[in-house]
Amino acid sequence: EAEIITEGQASALAALFAAADLIPRDLTAKGTVRSLLTLASTGERSQRLDLDLHQDGAEWSRAGAKVLASKQLQLNTTLDGDLRGDGNVTIASFSLLTTPVRAEGKGEIRGGALPMLELGGVLTPNLGLLAERMTAAVGQPVTLTGRNPADFRMSLPLKAPLDLKQATLTANLHLDTVQFRGILLRGLDVPVELGKGRVGTVLESELYGGRLTLKPQWHFAASIPELRLPDTTRMFKGVDVQSPLGSGLLSRIHPLFGALARAEGSVDLDLERFVWKFPKGKARQPVFAAVITIDETLFHPAKTLVEPLILFGLDPKALRIEPGAISCQGRDGRVTCEPVRLRCGDTRMTLQGATGMDGSLDYRLRLPVTEQLVGKERFALLAGQAIEIPITGTLNAPRFAPEALKRSLADQLKRAAGKRTPPAATSPPAEAGPAASTQ
Repeated sequence: EAEIITEGQASALAALFAAADLIPRDLTAKGTVRSLLTLASTGERSQRLDLDLHQDGAEWSRAGAKVLASKQLQLNTTLDGDLRGDGNVTIASFSLLTTPVRAEGKGEIRGGALPMLELGGVLTPNLGLLAERMTAAVGQPVTLTGRNPADFRMSLPLKAPLDLKQATLTANLHLDTVQFRGILLRGLDVPVELGKGRVGTVLESELYGGRLTLKPQWHFAASIPELRLPDTTRMFKGVDVQSPLGSGLLSRIHPLFGALARAEGSVDLDLERFVWKFPKGKARQPVFAAVITIDETLFHPAKTLVEPLILFGLDPKALRIEPGAISCQGRDGRVTCEPVRLRCGDTRMTLQGATGMDGSLDYRLRLPVTEQLVGKERFALLAGQAIEIPITGTLNAPRFAPEALKRSLADQLKRAAGKRTPPAATSPPAEAGPAASTQ
């Protein structure tokens, strides 16, 4: 039996492993390491290895990006088998304790041309820490709760140098709560799959009278890490718009869900595309295409819509949004939506524009000129014409400016009057002939 005791800087140990092609050369470490390794012979071609390793102030980084940070890292494992040959080795037990995650179980190293490490057991992630990192990345509060251990299986080809991107892992986590932008989910069983440089999961839950289905994939090995959803994802089905979902998400897609109207009923939300990039760990604005189905939704106009309707002599209580869908695209910090068709009695109008990711509004309400707005004489000039009313401000303080409406009407009246004014009379040219004599 032999014992090897080591103590020193983790940076030196990482450099030694990198020189031996046991880990990638750009993987570096900080902190202090203490370890006890015991090796004993248990047969003619079998040995037993016990490893007890502690790292204080553990920090592992690759290419400048932090991979693991833990106040303390502890690893204990026992291996049995032909440690000197290429046969199978049994991992009788292992336990890993870090700040982000705890894991324990057993496994084996399958020998052969390409040895394979296989582990199985239970792990317990630190969901509070994960939520903190997600909040920092997306710039919006994220809450995750739950401490239930989860079954997992993991495999990793043991080819020098080790490439963690080749690792695969499956686990089934239980989350007590998930909260983000007004969406609160409870009691979720979440399958997790890691492999080929990405982590994927499925979130399915009852949500405010409807149902949520979400299948995000985190592509951590991409040149710029990104969060993706599969194309044509039905994210919500039959969800109540008066829930916190309305103020937390839908209102930031279209102002009819808060800034310009009070919505009642339910909606479906389909994401035809969703990509959210995270250069250097910080979120850019997501790129997406969304379709909100409003067949089961009623809208009651807010003050900013009521004011122009009254000016046009229309009854705000009669305002209806024509059934169908609202199509919007998010890109370059703006959510731009196609025209939404509205009707107030026999008067038809459209609402079209964009919302900034910062909450700014740039919308236009287009509707026909009415006699009540301009009077009988002017209406004779503008009958059949439409006018656009700008709606600006922010989601929290939308603004309709009557002055802008007056300027637009004045311009249209000038153009209409110019078209109806007959051209000034001119004298006919003199007939050609001999010049008149003078005396």
